[in-house]
Amino acid sequence: MKIPKKIKVLAREYTIEIVDSINEQDHLGETKHSKLNIKIKRSHPLQMEQTLLHELFHCIAGTFTEYEVDTLANSLHSLIKDNPGMFKELSKT
Repeated sequence: MKIPKKIKVLAREYTIEIVDSINEQDHLGETKHSKLNIKIKRSHPLQMEQTLLHELFHCIAGTFTEYEVDTLANSLHSLIKDNPGMFKELSKT
């Protein structure tokens, strides 16, 4: 998965930054809804992908708990990685 510089979520365009550190202790990502900004801490590429999905779930459903967001993000990431062709267009026959 390529992490984009911008992504639209529910009609809002968020800017995505890859950073070396985040102010919060041990956090791998941070979303600032008021600034439409997502920060992802530079780490292993798979961890960064999971962190991006985690932060996107915060954008989509702000009332989810951290446990729910982690579970959904990690499960979706695994599904996408384990089935890489699932979003390819059907070939025309």
